[in-house]
Amino acid sequence: MKNLLYFCGLLISCSVMAGIFGTPVRVPGVSEKGESLAIDGKTLYCGAGGTLYVFDIAEPLRPKLLTKVEGLTYLRQMQVENGWLVASSRGAGAWIVDVRDPARAKVVANFDTVEQATGIEIAGNLMFVGQRHNGVEIVDITDRAHPEHIRMVPTPESQTCRYEGGYLYSGDWHSGSVNAIDVGDLSKARIVGSTEMQGLGDGLDAEGKYIYASTGHHRLRGSVKDPRDPANRGRGHGLEIWDRTDATHPKFVSRVDFPVFWRVYNDMWTCREANGWVFCADTYNGLFAVDARDPAQPKVVDRFCDRDPADPEAPSRCISYVAVGDGAVYAAVLGSGLWVIPCAEAKFRPQNRGAVPKNVSWRESYATVSERFGAWQPPRRGQVHSVAAKGDWTYVGCSAGGAYVLDKDFKTAGTIPCAYARDVFVRDDTLYVAQGDDGLGIYSLENPAHPREIRRVREIQLVVSHCEWVYVPNARWAVCHPRQNRGRWTFLDLAQEPAKIAQAVAGMDWQRPFANDPVGGKWLGYAHTHSFFKWFDVSGAKVSMIDTEDKAEKAPLSFRTNLMRTKTGCCVFKDRILIANTGSFILLDPAQDRNADGTPWPTFGYANSKMGPTGLPIWDGGTRVALAANSRKEIQVADFSDPEKPKLLWTEKTVGYPENAVFARGRLLVPCGYQGLLYEREP
Repeated sequence: MKNLLYFCGLLISCSVMAGIFGTPVRVPGVSEKGESLAIDGKTLYCGAGGTLYVFDIAEPLRPKLLTKVEGLTYLRQMQVENGWLVASSRGAGAWIVDVRDPARAKVVANFDTVEQATGIEIAGNLMFVGQRHNGVEIVDITDRAHPEHIRMVPTPESQTCRYEGGYLYSGDWHSGSVNAIDVGDLSKARIVGSTEMQGLGDGLDAEGKYIYASTGHHRLRGSVKDPRDPANRGRGHGLEIWDRTDATHPKFVSRVDFPVFWRVYNDMWTCREANGWVFCADTYNGLFAVDARDPAQPKVVDRFCDRDPADPEAPSRCISYVAVGDGAVYAAVLGSGLWVIPCAEAKFRPQNRGAVPKNVSWRESYATVSERFGAWQPPRRGQVHSVAAKGDWTYVGCSAGGAYVLDKDFKTAGTIPCAYARDVFVRDDTLYVAQGDDGLGIYSLENPAHPREIRRVREIQLVVSHCEWVYVPNARWAVCHPRQNRGRWTFLDLAQEPAKIAQAVAGMDWQRPFANDPVGGKWLGYAHTHSFFKWFDVSGAKVSMIDTEDKAEKAPLSFRTNLMRTKTGCCVFKDRILIANTGSFILLDPAQDRNADGTPWPTFGYANSKMGPTGLPIWDGGTRVALAANSRKEIQVADFSDPEKPKLLWTEKTVGYPENAVFARGRLLVPCGYQGLLYEREP
């Protein structure tokens, strides 16, 4: 082991308290972007930098690399059972990997989840995927190569999932809770029990009669509840133990606190119990060993920190995940990869999942009952993510369901041959289809009923061919997102052959954040969720940008929070841009920068309703603006005859999850996931 230590040469970056941990060793050859871990007997799986590394740990302190599987993107969490590994990948959905022969591990499916995949669990022929605000998605993986959506179970903000004996436990972040979901019969799945923890919830484990739950900043209970209060900043890190003998009424047993530290980026926590010991990855706070053999009196006995000389404020680089083997604790670290920490108290514990749920063949129908909307669903089941129109013809992207052409009565008139179609967009006489691993397909609409392929762009970002989103402001520029390279929108110059990658910009990948048209044919608006507004000049041979984000760091908090809301979208409105920020609207002139004095842009709401606007907006070219709110499953339509005093006309609750809508032939068309394409009925 000493030879390996000297080979790594990184001990200087580690800080270890006296306790049960031995000298940590960094495993060579693993990407520095350590993300997630899973153990199955004598095999360790490590996700790092979008690569799955598979190790033989027959000698726990000397992992031996068996193989690595590349191209999986960011691997947030992983679980493994009976030779099958499932992994969450945020915007890239969930992966299923055949590891029956670990040395020959291979990807068999990439499943398009309803929203950003974070928590992950496997139980027999079921996969459970925690997805932020939308809850937990339950997926039938009987046919591993062709997973099928069963249903969603709403939870406050699911980040981690753990299944055992008919109950699925969801660690819900912002609510600071662990929710017990009865999934014994999938047709009746529902939350039956909930905790209220003392910090923001995330990682959890279950063993015997106890739930072990990691929490992080901020503290939710006690004298200070407001997370914006400086007295609360960074408090709430720790481990809580709950008695789940009665899953519907869990009882608080104890809590142990970790040191106070505030670092919001990469805010996730993991804990793993083994033989009465609990090992907690607390992001930038380090990895803690907690003696919980007496659950009523847990105590911290050791701490591992991987210090970053370039970041002296943080106790550690981000410990993103932890796994427990026999005599070793494994830590995935963002910034240094994979570490082995000798620990005599560590014992591998197989996860006891118990009996699997009933009614795996049951499916949520997503039937539409509405006076306002009819619904079209694809012949091959898939989520309807996008819609575009030209004249009497409508084009629909249905992810794994393919792409379709609909006639004026919204009947299936034809297909666009492809295995996968996430996004569709029409500009002039051309249809653009984002087709996943097959890149960007470009089709002539000389005959709108029968699109004809005229070009294919495979290099979307560097060597990445995958294409999930496409927006086309004019015939020269296409803006694409591969979803395979976290958070980069790429401007492709279509005047070049092959298309030239001109510029990339960071951004969320779960919706199309660009306005539907450039204002005045020049300024393309971009509303980045949780951040700031950008303008792109797309009128010439180069793309230039006005970026308020760079200037905003020194701006007052009032300006910085002006657009930092959970849901932000924008659209062209006459000769301006309309931003729909959670709870308010903003109207901007072309190329309008932030106010020189640092004050926020003026906002306004509905003149006739206290309901706040939310969702992705679209203007009909006249007086109506519609908004599609994905997580809230809601559509709003407002009268904008007076642009700064709009009136809410109506709202409609949906069964599915609505995305970027369009107006065509005077009707509102809304892609709505498994509910299908919603189209306004004729007046």
